[in-house]
Amino acid sequence: YAHTATLRHVGKIRPGLPFLITHGERDRRTPFQQAPQLVEALRKNGNPVEFYSYPEEGHGFRLKKNRLHAYGKLVEFFNKHLR
Repeated sequence: YAHTATLRHVGKIRPGLPFLITHGERDRRTPFQQAPQLVEALRKNGNPVEFYSYPEEGHGFRLKKNRLHAYGKLVEFFNKHLR
């Protein structure tokens, strides 16, 4: 785990590269506590980050309202940064 932990490699990411992070707060595979740590590390590295958390979700979104919100944010992010 230590070798592949994302937090250990944030310094290798080009500053200024934008990120969109969505995370279920009930995720059992990737503990939610890691998401805010990653967001903070990316911002300290100079990367703009949009972060959305979903209290009712685990690893993958079940509820339609959360899927619509997350995928809507994904489309907005792509339109903003990839067009």
